Amino acid sequence: MGEAFYYLKLQFETNDSAKEILPILQEFFKEGVDSYFFWQRNRKMEDDGRRKAFWKRFKLKFPLVCEYLGDLVEGNCHGMVGLLDFGDSERDVDNDMQVHQNEIWYNAWIWHCANWEPLINFLKYKFKALKGGWVSEKFFEPIEDFELQHNYCFDRVKMS
Repeated sequence: MGEAFYYLKLQFETNDSAKEILPILQEFFKEGVDSYFFWQRNRKMEDDGRRKAFWKRFKLKFPLVCEYLGDLVEGNCHGMVGLLDFGDSERDVDNDMQVHQNEIWYNAWIWHCANWEPLINFLKYKFKALKGGWVSEKFFEPIEDFELQHNYCFDRVKMS
C-alpha cells in the first residue's frame, strides 16, 4: 500500500489566534489518529453484521471525529476509507503541527489516496480558519533533500 507526505495549512486572523487554536487542533488530530487505528482494528464488524455495535463504541470514543464525519456516522464502516488519515501517531501531531505567523502548518505520512478536502472544510468551519488548503507530495517531482521537499510542498498549498 502506498503512502505519501500530505501538507496542510490553515490561516487565522492573527498569530495569537493561531497559537490559541494549536493545542485544540492537536487534540482533534490525536483523536483522529486514535480513531483510525480503532477503525482498522474493528471495521470487520461491518462484514460481521455488527455495524450498530461498531458505531456505538466509535461515537463514545471519538465524538469530534464523528462531528467531522457527519452523515457517514451510522453508515457503512468501509465508507471512511481515506477520511481517517490524520498521521501515524500522536507524537507526530505534536512534532509536525506548528504555527507559522498566522498559519498552522501540518504534514503527515499517510495513505497516498487519502482525501483531505472534507477535513479542510471541517477545520475551516469548526476552528474558524479564514482559509485552508492541502497538497500531497505525490503531485510533484521528488526532491532529494528532505527539508527542501517539505518547503517546496508547503509553498504549493493553495488556500481558499
